[in-house]
Amino acid sequence: MPMTKTQIRELLEPAGLRLKKRFGQHFLIDGNLLTKLVQSAGIGPNDVVLEVGAGLGNLTELLVEQAGHVVAVEIDGGLFKQLSMRLGDHQRLTLLHADILENKSHVSPLVLEQVACAANAQPAELLMVSNLPYSVASPLIVALLCCDLPFSRFVFSVQAEVADRMLANEGSRDFGPLSIVLQSTCSLEKLFHLPPQVFWPAPEVDSVVLRLDINRANFASPDDLRAFGEFVRAAFGHRRKTLNYNLSRTVDPPVLRSLGESLEIDLRQRPEQIPVRKWLEMYFRLNLKSRES
Repeated sequence: MPMTKTQIRELLEPAGLRLKKRFGQHFLIDGNLLTKLVQSAGIGPNDVVLEVGAGLGNLTELLVEQAGHVVAVEIDGGLFKQLSMRLGDHQRLTLLHADILENKSHVSPLVLEQVACAANAQPAELLMVSNLPYSVASPLIVALLCCDLPFSRFVFSVQAEVADRMLANEGSRDFGPLSIVLQSTCSLEKLFHLPPQVFWPAPEVDSVVLRLDINRANFASPDDLRAFGEFVRAAFGHRRKTLNYNLSRTVDPPVLRSLGESLEIDLRQRPEQIPVRKWLEMYFRLNLKSRES
């Protein structure tokens, strides 16, 4: 059974542990919602699951009951020690004391190595299922999409405002590079709402659980997806400027005019007005031109 707020405090206080705000630590303590999160992931008995921000293991305990193997990552040394004492003997669990992000755009090689090792021993789907720390959610999702491991599904909790940016449609003020990269590689679904009181300590914002089913068919390789992300971010360099203004810094004006005409894109629009499919068309057309030249 998941630990309650009282049980968590009774574990932390004698060890002199305090939660660190910089790590965005908020434990999900509602057992019914934890179970619902795990069930929503559709975990098979042979699947390998990556959990980020394992904390004291409330979600971890449920994951190891369902998966073939779980790789659980925790950055906080104090929490990791307690987590190891609670669950370290489990045969289908690898615990890692590590920062999941080597930098803002790459997943830790140690984590990738351990997930790959588990996947080689347990051939099945790769999933990421987590109550994500608020501080890493957006860069981590993009980094996992761009890594060399073939993840098939992510199910995770995230701040509601971040979820809005992931799910936003063109024309919305929330629509941007994050929306475009995710929607070009995933089917996204908002599953359910998490009010502040189901966490301890309670955050000041609402959260939601999202499911992302991944399909990288638009891209030949992880490097290709990374390049697409860089292209989109450059095009959003000045949100209040036109697409023509932003892209003319990296694309020759005659090429840019030809691109707009052939794809029927009004370059006087702002970047948030362009739908995902047009971003993909622009990227592939420019890539084709660069290969021909």
